[in-house]
Amino acid sequence: MIEQIKSLIQPVLEQEAAELVDLVYRLESGRNVLRLLVDKPKGVTLDDCARINKAIGNALDNSGLITQSFVIEVNSPGLDRLLTKRGDFDKKIGENLKLTIKNSAGATDTVIAQLKSVTDSAIIIVVKDSERSILFTDIIKAKAEIKP
Repeated sequence: MIEQIKSLIQPVLEQEAAELVDLVYRLESGRNVLRLLVDKPKGVTLDDCARINKAIGNALDNSGLITQSFVIEVNSPGLDRLLTKRGDFDKKIGENLKLTIKNSAGATDTVIAQLKSVTDSAIIIVVKDSERSILFTDIIKAKAEIKP
């Protein structure tokens, strides 16, 4: 059903120039909740969330795909969203990232570094004027480093 929902709402997201970051549909506290995280190149505003919520609600109601009553929640993933796919990293080139990575000893290290580039299998970071390649498979957690 999730794939059907994604297909149905994709035109709405395209019209809003928004990207689907995550979608969850489940029973919570006795009610069906469809929760979407959406993002835009320059961020998502509250008005964007409200507009997308209404358009997706209309599309789902007209489709009859979900027959039970449900609640839609549309949110921004926030500034500290996890970077999980290559496209997420592509958008952060030139920025500082906080990375939790597997090291050669099998333990984990936390590194704050500037993202220089992205390849099909790795990211290239700069740490203390030295470049380092990190395989995607060695990244446990990555997000933008936000300075207070």
